[in-house]
Amino acid sequence: MIEGGNAAPDFAGWWSRVAAFLIDWLVLLITLGLLEAVFRIVDNGVVVIVLLIAWFLAAFLGYWVYFEGGESGQTPGKHALGIQVRGDKGGRASYGQASGRNLLRVIMVLIWPLGIVNYLWPIWDSMKQCLHDKGASTVVVRRHL
Repeated sequence: MIEGGNAAPDFAGWWSRVAAFLIDWLVLLITLGLLEAVFRIVDNGVVVIVLLIAWFLAAFLGYWVYFEGGESGQTPGKHALGIQVRGDKGGRASYGQASGRNLLRVIMVLIWPLGIVNYLWPIWDSMKQCLHDKGASTVVVRRHL
């Protein structure tokens, strides 16, 4: 699938993907904590609801799409673990691929049995892809400088 040089891609393992995901959630929870400080200052229920909705949209779609569709293909968690999202042909993942990848991930999580299978899929997959990677034509690889 991945075109290019003779070297086989170095697909990221399941544990490094899990660790990167947990780091990213830590980043998002810290931002939510900062937002809570704003909630304590703002004494308007409508503003608080709008801020919460904005955070959820940014957290569930914008964060991953922005970083994974960018030049490096790395969220802060992926950067810390030295892995990145790439297109399955070997080039940079587009913002469209990153959007599709993360929209599929959210849909699969909402259908919880499918979400579990999705996250466990890389354990036995030859390219270590989750189902949302397959649907978006992306892979997660170790970053080589």
